[in-house]
Amino acid sequence: MQVIILATDEQRRLPPLSDGLPGPMLPIVDRPVLATTIEIVARAGYKQVLMSLYERGGQIAAYFGGGRRWGIDIKYVTQRQAWGSAGALRWAGGLLSETFLVLPGDAYLDLDLEAAMSFHRAHGGAATAILHAPRPGATAFAAHLDEAGRLQGVTPAGEEHGPQLTGAFIFEPAILGQIPQRDSYDIAADLLPALIAAGEPVYGYTMAGYWNPLDSLAAFQEAQQVYLYSAFAQRAPEHVSGGPAERVRFPSLDARHIAPGIWVGRNPSIHPTARLAAPVYIGDHSWIGREVELGAGTVIGDSVVIDDEATVSGSTIISGTYVGQLVNVQDKIVTPDTISDPRAEATTRIVDPFLIARVGAAAEGRGPLRRMASIVLTIALMALLSPLFVLAWLIATLGTGGQPLTREPRVGQRVGGVGGSPRTFQLLRFRTRRADGSHVPGG
Repeated sequence: MQVIILATDEQRRLPPLSDGLPGPMLPIVDRPVLATTIEIVARAGYKQVLMSLYERGGQIAAYFGGGRRWGIDIKYVTQRQAWGSAGALRWAGGLLSETFLVLPGDAYLDLDLEAAMSFHRAHGGAATAILHAPRPGATAFAAHLDEAGRLQGVTPAGEEHGPQLTGAFIFEPAILGQIPQRDSYDIAADLLPALIAAGEPVYGYTMAGYWNPLDSLAAFQEAQQVYLYSAFAQRAPEHVSGGPAERVRFPSLDARHIAPGIWVGRNPSIHPTARLAAPVYIGDHSWIGREVELGAGTVIGDSVVIDDEATVSGSTIISGTYVGQLVNVQDKIVTPDTISDPRAEATTRIVDPFLIARVGAAAEGRGPLRRMASIVLTIALMALLSPLFVLAWLIATLGTGGQPLTREPRVGQRVGGVGGSPRTFQLLRFRTRRADGSHVPGG
């Protein structure tokens, strides 16, 4: 069986998150949702994957490359126009020569691929639609099945309450002939009705695993919680309490598990007074300030700054975001310039950089004041301590024969930076030993 993933990003259905990221790159606990799909495919033993790209495809290809990280080979099929989900199959048609599985690139689908494929082989039809029990508020089409499980029709979301189309399908290559060339054509709205009308047998397979179409802010936030709590239950089940009831089979976090339910990425800076309540995920190069409180269900992306005495609980902080001092974030989704309430499906744009900002912008806004304060304090201390400096200079000059200062290499890290590697610098100090190694009097 072949596998094709539709990552064309033709519909931006999750603003403000999709304003800067393609749908397949939306993070699930700081990893693209498309990565979870690829991992499921790789775990099932499939080594060859086709991936259809259109809008912002460069970001996707740059992240996933040839698929070597997952032990698979990814071949990209790039479109120049928006052809719809079925049109994308027709565009890649020359590469689809056997039974093939279609997976959405912008949804979480914990699908048992072997079970679905066994169902498809057993009924012998041309197509199988992968279905799921209806999700409240989901925008996916609803399916109508007869007693034998054969698809009789589909209707838009909200009109019926039957099982919903997940965006995953298994097709035989013959169905490609039903898709018009160079025309926008959708699988759910156009292809399935055309196959049914032509008398082609189309069946519905209702999957048992977790499905999330990521078609609303509430769905996005739910996916963070389900994935994080699934990882918590897998690593420290005796510590789990609360959280969503749903679980995924293979939660994988790119971070160290430093305590039950606490994951930390590379090069973090976490103040000793910070308080963390599991489960919490902190991404690479993030900075957690003094007396910060991170409550259960918190997901912190890469290069995030949570400033002193802030409180974040049950929330998702997108990479590159600055959260200001004393700011309280509860059950929200935060980007560098917005705060979204998933329950109300409402987004507020923030213009005050002392509350929410991009990490670089926050540093620029606060930098001049801090630099001025540092300069004033330094001048005051130098004036206060100048008599002692003069005395030390005289002692070192007399004791070393006119060479009072010495330079010594030191290794350190920039104070207040987020992550970063150690750097070497020269420390200038008063000389305390003569050339023969003896101490300078008073040194």
